[in-house]
Amino acid sequence: MTKLAVSAEVIKVEGLRKAFGENEILTDISLNIKNGEVVCIIGPSGSGKSTLLRCLNLLETPSGGHISIEDEVLFPQTKKNEAKLRHMRSCLGMVFQQYNLWPHKTVLNNLIEAPLLVQKKDKRQATSKALELLAKVGLTEKKDAYPSSLSGGQQQRVAIARALTMDPKIMLFDEPTSALDPELVSEVLKVMKDLASEGMTMVVVTHEMGFAREVADRIIFMDQGVVVEEGTPADIFTQPKSERLRQFLNNVLK
Repeated sequence: MTKLAVSAEVIKVEGLRKAFGENEILTDISLNIKNGEVVCIIGPSGSGKSTLLRCLNLLETPSGGHISIEDEVLFPQTKKNEAKLRHMRSCLGMVFQQYNLWPHKTVLNNLIEAPLLVQKKDKRQATSKALELLAKVGLTEKKDAYPSSLSGGQQQRVAIARALTMDPKIMLFDEPTSALDPELVSEVLKVMKDLASEGMTMVVVTHEMGFAREVADRIIFMDQGVVVEEGTPADIFTQPKSERLRQFLNNVLK
């Protein structure tokens, strides 16, 4: 799989914390994501992976620390950066575990809604872009279908296409295959692999170790709200340094 060169950092996270009441979910997280890089975040359930991803686009408000997108401060927010906040968040496409499609709208209308309302594109332009993306994910023939008539894998591919309609610079995936039947996982992973090969910057929370090994430039292993270890797939899967990572891999790779 050919891939564009990885270059400058687009996301910088320093000392990120997130607590719900007295329960601290994330503790002193610092990491950088480079342009064109695919970073997979792995770890046991409850380790803070999804919370970290949701903090990156402020779906969850951090309790402390700093987040920058392309050298612009996303968090902490100030009066001065409020005007830029919407633009920076629009740089981040998000795909969730559940597909979050509007059930009362067709596939095509799910895709054109945000470009029409947020980007103020005209309908012809938005429709053309949506059809291009449906072709990209192999679902052109489903443009007039409603989500309830689609398989889980098809709905997730529509969700990926919908995120791409906003021309994001970075795609965030929160366990995008966890709600799918096993036989449907590969069709979603193929779309993600294609995006990676085209140079899309991607941060992927996943339990799919085969995908992480094959596609990731870097893997981050989290446990109990901290980054325990990070490295290339070869580092993580063949030369784990921490006992906790060795235990985790032993459990998930059986």
